[in-house]
Amino acid sequence: MVKNIERVNISEATLNEDFVVISKFVMTDDCTFLPYEEGMEVSDGSHVWETVYPTKLVQFVYDVGNNIDMSLAVTLGLGVIQSLSDGTLYLYHADMIDDEDRMKHEMLRLGMYYQLMNPKYDDRRLDYLFNSSGGTFYLSTLLFTDCIEPIEKLKAIFSSKKGKGNNVVAFKA
Repeated sequence: MVKNIERVNISEATLNEDFVVISKFVMTDDCTFLPYEEGMEVSDGSHVWETVYPTKLVQFVYDVGNNIDMSLAVTLGLGVIQSLSDGTLYLYHADMIDDEDRMKHEMLRLGMYYQLMNPKYDDRRLDYLFNSSGGTFYLSTLLFTDCIEPIEKLKAIFSSKKGKGNNVVAFKA
């Protein structure tokens, strides 16, 4: 299976003229961050915001098809914009930190997103990082929301490919 992500240069396009941010998150009154989903019960003291779109930092958006899991994207530190001309959805890196690791974090977040959305895909480099010493912790630091579910799902995906978790058929001797 080939990774199907198209990198699109967005330098010519303008937010709010060509595109609009459609992904949101909730900050609860106890400072917990959660991905916002339509119809979600939001308590008093909680605030709903669009995911940050750092105009100066976003050079590329990513076309992964129109079947985007917005909740997963926000959890991983990605945002979703929609083209006003044709309705196409794109992922973007929603991190405001501009340092030498920015591109690496962007690629890791996209890699995790793609692996979680396509469990049959085999991202060997992500698997290697995930299973290296401190790799799971490192990937969990990239999560934007207070949710470890993506890390648990990655663990299950990678384990299933290695015959762990009762994934091996036993043959009679």
